[in-house]
Amino acid sequence: MLKPIRIRPRRLPDSLHRMSRINFAKLYNVEHNIKVYDFGDVDAEYVDLFRRNFEHVWNMVEEE
Repeated sequence: MLKPIRIRPRRLPDSLHRMSRINFAKLYNVEHNIKVYDFGDVDAEYVDLFRRNFEHVWNMVEEE
């Protein structure tokens, strides 16, 4: 499992379960006519780790 990424919610009462995960190996279609909830942003100190995690997973997928 990769190192966790800190997310800063837009609203203080919002939270994610500590075991919430993103599957970087799966492509997700985002429909333009579907409303989404703006939860928050990746903490500025974790943006580089987020990118490294993504690149690590996609490099593994490309090698398969």
